[in-house]
Amino acid sequence: MKPVRIVIMAKAPIPGLCKTRLIPALGEKGAADLARQMLTNTIKMAIESGAGRIECCMTPSPESLPGLVTSYPTEINWTKQVDGDLGIKMAAIVRRVIDEGESIILLGTDCPGLSTVHIQKAAQWLQHGDVSLIPVDDGGYCLIGLNQYATELFSAIPWSTSNVTEITRQRILALGWRLFESESLFDIDVPEDLSRLQTEYLQTN
Repeated sequence: MKPVRIVIMAKAPIPGLCKTRLIPALGEKGAADLARQMLTNTIKMAIESGAGRIECCMTPSPESLPGLVTSYPTEINWTKQVDGDLGIKMAAIVRRVIDEGESIILLGTDCPGLSTVHIQKAAQWLQHGDVSLIPVDDGGYCLIGLNQYATELFSAIPWSTSNVTEITRQRILALGWRLFESESLFDIDVPEDLSRLQTEYLQTN
């Protein structure tokens, strides 16, 4: 069985760079503060899951943010995202990790309902199946776990639309891969999502 690597994709919590759709409600600093809290909680969950070694793949380059890197546990490996759209970035990460002989659990930081148990279950399934997937209510997904790489899972996907999970699911099935899909969660993208954050986020942390 291959070891699992947990890779967290994130934008650095810099005012004006991250969570831009929340700026009208929170302001640039408030949106960045929320992004930092969510990054911190995601890293904490990944560590507590014990599912594998942890990489945080950032934009911009982590070397340009030494204060951010040193504020987190030294066991985190920090890397830079490649240029391109979300699909290009995700494909590059997955291909690199798979080529290095590991399975991957790739996740973002926008889903406050994601827990250590979700990560553990995703890792456990990869010992028996091919793909772990956790969808979110808006039609995307917050976690994908893979034992192998396929370009079609990341190319020509209409990212940030309600069709992402369904298209991804269809392509996984077309590959003949065994899929484990968890219950749907919610993520925080737009001001309307903040009310759920206030009521549900505190209950999951």
